[in-house]
Amino acid sequence: MRRTSSILLVVGCLNPWIVGFSAEDNTSSTIIDLVFGTGAYEQVSRDCQSRITSRDKFTYGEIGGNIRYQNNRFVLIGKTGWLQIPHRHDQYPPISTTQDQGYDYANPIISSETSNTYYIGGGAGIAFGYFGLDLGVLFAGPQINADPPYAAKNLIPFGNIRVGFDSAWHFSSSILYNAGLYNSGSIFDMGFYFPFKNTRSSAWFGIGAGANGSFCAIIKTVLAPKDFPIAFLLSAGANPMAGDDYPSWGITAGLRYQY
Repeated sequence: MRRTSSILLVVGCLNPWIVGFSAEDNTSSTIIDLVFGTGAYEQVSRDCQSRITSRDKFTYGEIGGNIRYQNNRFVLIGKTGWLQIPHRHDQYPPISTTQDQGYDYANPIISSETSNTYYIGGGAGIAFGYFGLDLGVLFAGPQINADPPYAAKNLIPFGNIRVGFDSAWHFSSSILYNAGLYNSGSIFDMGFYFPFKNTRSSAWFGIGAGANGSFCAIIKTVLAPKDFPIAFLLSAGANPMAGDDYPSWGITAGLRYQY
């Protein structure tokens, strides 16, 4: 009898998890996001001995758009946007024919360049009750930036993973998935989503890594007034350990239409 009671207790405790994997609602929805963002990041230059030779701050701007269509378990994603990022450019003097091959040790000619580029791409995903995974590829125009590791590539992967019910609090982690590649100053992020009770509004708290691997604490909010089809998107990220002279931060604002 005691064993039977223990089994029933365990099954009762695990029932929400079991239901989450086996019983799912058939859903169909389309979400369209349009955001505008700006922020700043630091570029650090080092010599051959990894000693810091200079620190420069640059401010970026972006416009991004996402569309996500879900029909039952199947998901389609589309992304596009425009990005403007200044960055440092070091141009070394030409090598004399009397010198050995390789750069001479004269100081480089330092200038600031601005990369203006677009990106467009898409992907697909699966959405189960307790788990979701979206993956895709972006095609980037002229070089996005000289700093991130994906800069020299025209094809850039993006993705998002969710663990937990989509309409309840859950964990998610993404890379280049938000509307806007540098959304809130982060390229990669992970954190927890919390819906506001009896509303369509929500908040997301987490951490991320921006340009040059800079650490960011991030908050994202969806403010959805009752009986209004448009939601407001607000998010911000900052590196609390960055100094006043070289801050690392990002802010994003936008609109969401869901039907």
